Amino acid sequence: MLSVKEQVELEELELMNSKIEDDIDKKIEEEYEYDNRFGAFLLLISYCAIALFIIYKMAELLVKRFS
Repeated sequence: MLSVKEQVELEELELMNSKIEDDIDKKIEEEYEYDNRFGAFLLLISYCAIALFIIYKMAELLVKRFS
């Protein structure tokens, strides 16, 4: 069990730690910009590939049906 003095010190340390972490988080957010263009481009390419595959399969079925 912690004494009252130790509990107060622990709470103060936790408060100081959270303030420091908040400051560090703000600095990191200000320094870095997150860029999702590459991920968005890959997602677009994959969607296009899936659409082309579906179109190919539909055309294949239509050719088989009408020939």
